[in-house]
Amino acid sequence: MVLVTSTDEDLLPSSNTSNFVYIYIQMQLCQEQTLHAWLSKHRSWEDRTVCTMKVWMAQLCSAVSYIHQQGLIHRDIKPQNIFFASDQALKVGDLGLVTRCVPAEDQPIEKSVSRSALHTDNVGTRGYMSPEQLANKPYTFKVDVFSMGLIYCELVIPFQTLMERSLTLNDLQHGRMPDALKVMQENEKDFIAWLTSMDPDKRPTCDEILDSDYMSAVETHLMLGNRTPGIRRRIKSDASLLKTSI
Repeated sequence: MVLVTSTDEDLLPSSNTSNFVYIYIQMQLCQEQTLHAWLSKHRSWEDRTVCTMKVWMAQLCSAVSYIHQQGLIHRDIKPQNIFFASDQALKVGDLGLVTRCVPAEDQPIEKSVSRSALHTDNVGTRGYMSPEQLANKPYTFKVDVFSMGLIYCELVIPFQTLMERSLTLNDLQHGRMPDALKVMQENEKDFIAWLTSMDPDKRPTCDEILDSDYMSAVETHLMLGNRTPGIRRRIKSDASLLKTSI
């Protein structure tokens, strides 16, 4: 079997094409700007309203929750892999490092601690890896939660230099309270510390994040744009917030 793209048309024989198979991949068109680019351009406190950052975090949690409910781990959640739709909703993309996390029998992935749900492959982007990944220890879907904690830290703190950002995220990866967080409100510090706990079992699931007191103040109608149901607690996962379908 030969896979042919549209750029290979000149190579096709004029007859007898029964052995050729065409594969069409449909992906949603997102804006050129990623979350990484947005963070680089908007470095003032005025650009980082807590309300907007919570909405974006809720959208990120909804997308990652859907990934986890499919029995998968993303393993490379970072601002470069988060995109904007035309309505400014965040979309999680680049599923190239996704792996299956098989839960224990009759248990959802969020509750599973079976050996079959553990992975040891040291893949991903080092700056957003969890402590267990950095230490080459077995890990579960909670590595994605840790990455989201680092991203939320970037959302609420407009770092002025790459060094400041790098030192802050590195401190969190090694269980230290960064200086940049010491001036934040207690509920913000506690929220980030919760997601970036050194103990994976103490990190929340995506649904627990959405149901937390810290996130409960997010306006329901803003959470997922026009697709939001009337009651937030119905929103446990949202496949529409993935750039690429699973």
